[in-house]
Amino acid sequence: QTITAGDITFDGVYSTYPFDNENHLCSATGSELTSMAYSGNYVATNSDVNLYSLVPTKTYYFATLSYLSEGSLAGRLTIQQRDTYFIRNVVADYFRNGGK
Repeated sequence: QTITAGDITFDGVYSTYPFDNENHLCSATGSELTSMAYSGNYVATNSDVNLYSLVPTKTYYFATLSYLSEGSLAGRLTIQQRDTYFIRNVVADYFRNGGK
């Protein structure tokens, strides 16, 4: 679902992100991330990192939603920290702060 054009309200953000997904700081080795990606799981990286540049023995830290870390990737990621500041709050604060 998308947030409709015009004034952005918390109700609009909530309807786009209705689930109480926690933000989790996770870790996995380059080998584990590559294995997850090649087994059909989506692994998104920034422009500085791609699957071909991951060092197999290096530990990578990243944020993801509890839906993934406790769902389809459960047991494959090490959860380092849990944050109950839901993704909808992150998005709402982004718009509240003028996109900063």
